[in-house]
Amino acid sequence: MGPLVAVSYSRPPSAPRTDLKKTSRKQLPQRKAEVGALETDPPQGAGAWVLWGLAPSGDICAGEMSPRGLMAWPPLALLLLWLPDCVPLSGPSKVTGTVGGSLTVQCHYGEKFKDNDKLWCKKSLVRCKDIVKTRGSEREVRSGRVSISDHPANLSFTVTMERLTLEDTGSYECRVDTPWYEGFDPSFEVEVAVLPDLPPATSGTLTSVTTAKTLTTTSKAQATLSTSLATESATPGPRSQDLDHGQGPGLPVLLLLLSLLLLLLVGSSLLVWRRLQKRVKGE
Repeated sequence: MGPLVAVSYSRPPSAPRTDLKKTSRKQLPQRKAEVGALETDPPQGAGAWVLWGLAPSGDICAGEMSPRGLMAWPPLALLLLWLPDCVPLSGPSKVTGTVGGSLTVQCHYGEKFKDNDKLWCKKSLVRCKDIVKTRGSEREVRSGRVSISDHPANLSFTVTMERLTLEDTGSYECRVDTPWYEGFDPSFEVEVAVLPDLPPATSGTLTSVTTAKTLTTTSKAQATLSTSLATESATPGPRSQDLDHGQGPGLPVLLLLLSLLLLLLVGSSLLVWRRLQKRVKGE
């Protein structure tokens, strides 16, 4: 059940009407009905039906429809509940946060709910599971990573979710605990979306990755070059071997020539010395 909704009869209008309006108490008859009651006055002739609702703020939301649209009044009643000041709770329809961060949801309620307990629950297929709830004079309550704070002066309460995870994504409800609503608590659905925490600048990340790949490639090239140089220095090349083979037969030949020259020199010296000795003896 929502705010006070009633159906009454008025005189026939000039044309069938299905418009909605917000009016004051003086423009509508006094009703003796509690919140959540439904009241009808059967018509005495062809006329228009007036559907009206009492908002928590005290304003009256009303609408008219002709007898032709009488069977369609339930949708009209639902429409009344969505008019400004005709809903018991209001707030953001969707909030977004990032993994590891926090988000805040502020829900507003009517003055008649000032002293009621407020709660935050997560919806499932079966029910809405309570997460955190105020109790009596406890205006601020924490449960794990979620806290709730009621502000009666502002007719609102705030829910804060901290250290968000991807599992926190889902449908939640701001609720007011109202025992006199016969088991129905006024609520407002809020969709919570938690996104992964991405780096702020993608271009910077790409530059870092490219630089790292370049440095890795350069290091590999330098390592390959060093290995090649070490291998070449450890193993003599074919040119060095050729030079060694060429020097091998040249040295003995040179020594042989020097020996022959030395023998010729010694022989010549002996020949000269003998001739000198013969001349000395002949004199």
